[in-house]
Amino acid sequence: MRVAAALSVILLAAGFAAADVQYLPHVVVGGGYTTTINATNLVPDQTDWILIYFYRENGAAWTVPTNLGNYNRVDLWTGPYQTQTVVLSSQSTVIESGWAMVMSPGPATVAATYAATVDAAPVASAGVLPAMPDVWSVLPVSVATAASRDTGVALVNPSKTAGDATLELLDAEGGVVGTRTVPVPANGKFVGLLSGATLFPGVTELEGFVKITASQPMAAAALRIEGRLFSTLPAVHDILPWRNSHIIYVSPIIGQDSVYDGSFLRPFKTIRKAQTVADRGWTIYLLPGLYSEDSGEDFPIYLKYCVLIQGADARSVFILGGSTPSGSAESCAVTGENRGLIADVTVMNPIGHGIYTDTTIGVNDCRFLHCAGTGIKLIGGRTVITDCTLTGNTIGVFVGADADPDLGGGLYYGTGGNVLMGNHHCDLFIEDKCTIGIRFNSWDSAFPSWGTVCEGGVDIASPTGVFYDH
Repeated sequence: MRVAAALSVILLAAGFAAADVQYLPHVVVGGGYTTTINATNLVPDQTDWILIYFYRENGAAWTVPTNLGNYNRVDLWTGPYQTQTVVLSSQSTVIESGWAMVMSPGPATVAATYAATVDAAPVASAGVLPAMPDVWSVLPVSVATAASRDTGVALVNPSKTAGDATLELLDAEGGVVGTRTVPVPANGKFVGLLSGATLFPGVTELEGFVKITASQPMAAAALRIEGRLFSTLPAVHDILPWRNSHIIYVSPIIGQDSVYDGSFLRPFKTIRKAQTVADRGWTIYLLPGLYSEDSGEDFPIYLKYCVLIQGADARSVFILGGSTPSGSAESCAVTGENRGLIADVTVMNPIGHGIYTDTTIGVNDCRFLHCAGTGIKLIGGRTVITDCTLTGNTIGVFVGADADPDLGGGLYYGTGGNVLMGNHHCDLFIEDKCTIGIRFNSWDSAFPSWGTVCEGGVDIASPTGVFYDH
């Protein structure tokens, strides 16, 4: 499992130049705690490395006892769709804590659980969710001293430069309760209880939020603490929960459909459940994790009229799967009603298309990877696609004769920013159109290659031989 040779380290470093990076902001071991990390390689046809680095709160490399040995870096060699498990466990009565950075050359999901024992008997377990760095974020917090409930705040600074973060404590209506600024070491972490001396002493009862403004990107997570139970929720970016009650939260890791209410602290488990509640103008917010048949999803996932499916981050929110919608013969992961919206997710379908639609939808900041068919297949509608990455699919984007999309610089004010590279047959197939907006995008080369046949990885293919300004 572990590779120590200098040559392999050099090769790995080169391979991870464009790696996906995720952060587990709170890892504990000892004192009856065990942390189990599961990492899944989502590349369907390639075996890849997944590296897990461990750091102490002061930024020093942390050698942790695992089921693979005592290491500060664990190297996992994972096959297609294979999950590797690392268990951190110690007989020590002293609790040690730190954080973990997970790197992979291709898309991977990361999830973890804490387990607490007393006299070798399990008493609690809870989920640990990955968090993404940002300079501005919001955490849900809850304090009830009488019920032995508190919220810890964990901030991870993954850079080599020390920074600080200002924490503004707000009640449920957005009123300011207090403000603190805390230092966070380079490659290190700040962690403290909300009601503790370093943050807001004297707070004994509160349901609200902490708004975090950092001097540089930091990964933030709320540590929900009840007795010996620690569970984490990552920060929400760009959404203020108390200003819009029409947000439904979903987590395939810690959510429950039967007894939870879709709030940030009690998210649903499936998109399917959230869609039964969401009405037009609402947002379904996907917390990090893998949304698949194994997590309870039904495919295809339908985009509802004027409902946004918003992922926390496309690097940590994955929709994997596909099925054939009624009235169609083609498998897809996502389809939808007119004016449905999807953003900040990664979509993968090993048996068909990522998105298949004949209506007008919005697609923004998404990744479509390793789809056996097309990343996005448009057979109708006026879909706008912005800031998306499409790679490793059979075809990147298919534009049917009845579709009128805007991939950039078109009639619907599309700003482009899409990356269409490395799709097996072609990156863009235009069936029969005279005009189409495909400007301001990135292709395999500075000047896209053209052809009349979608084969050989050509950038743009048009059987009619009518080509367009890119």
